[in-house]
Amino acid sequence: MLSIHHPHLMSHLQLFRYGLMPIITTAGEHFLIIKATKEGILAARQKTGFKIYLLSEEPGRFLGLVTAFFDDHDQPLTLMTALFDGDEMTGDIEAVLSQPEFKVYFVDEQNRELLGVRVANSDAGRFRETMARAAFEPLDLDTCGEVVARLSQRFSIRDEIDDEAAFVLSVQEHLYPEDLVIMDTRPAANSFNGAHQRPAVTQLVREDPGPPQERDIAVMLGRVFPPENIFLNPFRSDTDKELCDLLVVTDKVMLFIEAKDSPNTPASLDRSLERKRQTIQNQIIKATKQLKGALTYARSADGVVIKAAPEPLHIALAGRQLLGLVVIREMFDDSQVANSEPILDMVPRTRSVPAIGMERAAADRIADLVPAGPPSHPPLKTTAATAALIRMASSTERSPSFGAFAPATAVKGTDVLRRSGLRMPPRPLEPPPNSPHGREHHRSRRPH
Repeated sequence: MLSIHHPHLMSHLQLFRYGLMPIITTAGEHFLIIKATKEGILAARQKTGFKIYLLSEEPGRFLGLVTAFFDDHDQPLTLMTALFDGDEMTGDIEAVLSQPEFKVYFVDEQNRELLGVRVANSDAGRFRETMARAAFEPLDLDTCGEVVARLSQRFSIRDEIDDEAAFVLSVQEHLYPEDLVIMDTRPAANSFNGAHQRPAVTQLVREDPGPPQERDIAVMLGRVFPPENIFLNPFRSDTDKELCDLLVVTDKVMLFIEAKDSPNTPASLDRSLERKRQTIQNQIIKATKQLKGALTYARSADGVVIKAAPEPLHIALAGRQLLGLVVIREMFDDSQVANSEPILDMVPRTRSVPAIGMERAAADRIADLVPAGPPSHPPLKTTAATAALIRMASSTERSPSFGAFAPATAVKGTDVLRRSGLRMPPRPLEPPPNSPHGREHHRSRRPH
C-alpha cells in the first residue's frame, strides 16, 4: 500500500486537492496518485478502468488532461488537469503515462487510501509521441484558472473523435484487497464533541452513507474550528431528538448543518441520471425542513439545550449569528434554480436567518476560506472562516445561475464536483486560485 511503503507522501497529500499526482521515486519507479471522491473511485473499480483525454483547442496546441470515470456514458465524473510548458509536472505526467503499465493509487478527500491497482495503457507509445510534439500554454499564475475553465468547456463539447482518441487505462490487477475497512484513529477524527458515539470507520462501498459523511464533514470543519466548538449529531435535551447533523458554535456564530448523501454501491452507481437528479432534489427538500426546525428552535429558545454528560449543555444565542448550511453530494448545473428554491423559501420563514447550500466537494474546501497565516494562531482561522461563511450566506446576489448554492469559486481552492447541463450556454467562470495546477472535479455533459 502507498501509505505503508511511501508514508512520507501522505503529508504532501494533505495539501493536495482533487487531481493527479505523478510520482517518480529515487529508485526509478513511476506511479500515479489520484485524489478523487468515493464515487469516482468506485466507478474506476466497477468499470475496471478509466479514460484520459488529452485535449486541444487547435491542432498541436493542447490545454491539458481530463480524467473521466464513467459511471455514466455521457456524463462521467471528471478531473481537470491543466498542463503548461515549462512546468515540471508536465514532464512528470508524460513520464508516468508513457509507460505501458504502472501502478495507480486512489485516495479520497480525507487522504484515505481506498484502492490500489496496476493499469495498462495500450496506447502508451501514442501518448509519448503526442506529448513530444505537443505545445501547451506558458506557465502563468495569472491565467492558469482561465486555462482550466477552457479545458472544462472543451471537454463538454467533445465528439466521437475525441472519445476514440482517449487513452484507456484498464485495470490489470488489484494491488491489495479491494474491500478495505479503515479505522481512523487520528486525533482529527476523534477530538470533537460526539466523536465517540461510534468508531471512525470508513470503506469505499457505503450502504449507509450518512454517519461517515457527517464525520468527514466534522473533520473538515476541524481544520479551522477548535474541536470543542464542533458537535456531531447533537440531541435536543427536551425532546431527545437529533437537533441537526452538525453544530458549530463560536463567539460569533451558531452554525447548523444538514448533510445528505446517497449509498456508494455498485447498484447506486448504475442508477439513471434522472433518478439521481430526483434523489438530490428530495434530499435538499428534506434537509431544508430539518434545518428550518433547528433554526426555529434556536431562535425561539434564544439558544439550544443539548444532551451532554453529566448534565445538559445550554448554549445561549447571546448575540451570535444564526446560520444554516445544507451540504449535498453533487448538483446538476441545470438544476441549480430548482435546488435553490427550498433554501430560499426557508429563509423568510426563519425570520431571515442566512442559509446557503454547498456541494460536498465545495464544503471540503471551507478551510481554504481562511487566508494563509501562522498555524499557531487557530483563533484567527476561526474568525476568518466564520466571517467568510456569514458573508456568503448573507449575500443578496442570489442569481439564477447559483441561487442559494455558493458559487464554487466563492470558496478559494474549491474543486468542483458537478454535472453540466445539456446544451447549457457556457457561463463565465471566475478563475480558481492562482495555482499552476488548478483542478476541477465535476460532471461534464456534451450536446447530442
